[in-house]
Amino acid sequence: MRREYARQGLHITFTSGLALLSLVVSQPVFLVIVVSSMLVLVWFVRHRPESTFFLRVMERAHDKQRFPGRGAVMVLLGAFFTALLFPSQLLPALLVLAVSDGLSTIIGMRFGKKKIFRTKKSWVGSGAFFVSASAILVFFSALWFVIAFVVTCAEMIDYHAYAFIDDNVVLPLLTGALLFVL
Repeated sequence: MRREYARQGLHITFTSGLALLSLVVSQPVFLVIVVSSMLVLVWFVRHRPESTFFLRVMERAHDKQRFPGRGAVMVLLGAFFTALLFPSQLLPALLVLAVSDGLSTIIGMRFGKKKIFRTKKSWVGSGAFFVSASAILVFFSALWFVIAFVVTCAEMIDYHAYAFIDDNVVLPLLTGALLFVL
């Protein structure tokens, strides 16, 4: 359980850093930084012995064999596609991913007893996601309640059952798309 708290703390910090970066650099520069970071991360995980410490401490067991560094790569992919398709919605999309996704796991693990539809996710964790997403989105859209509700429903899906779909990609893209359309 401690390891998951550490993972979520890193998730919140790393993704919030990307959100702040999006404020200070242009879209093309942001895209280059994200792609470069992905390449360096994949190289580091595959070729540097120091990565074993990082993976042992921070990686989920099922991802160690399948795709080491998967979480960080997926956050970067989500940031890349959101910046590419919805650049003006990148900041709130990344903030929702950073804060709401991280808090939902932490609060859900600590207080969530009732699970959602036979998944590992809890109603309490999803409630925390909705409240924090609402608190962020209220500053970016008049339809914040609708967007927070739809994104929360997407968060309730257990993406670990799917090999190439990840909430770190889906959530910022969906948030960006909804902010763009609505």
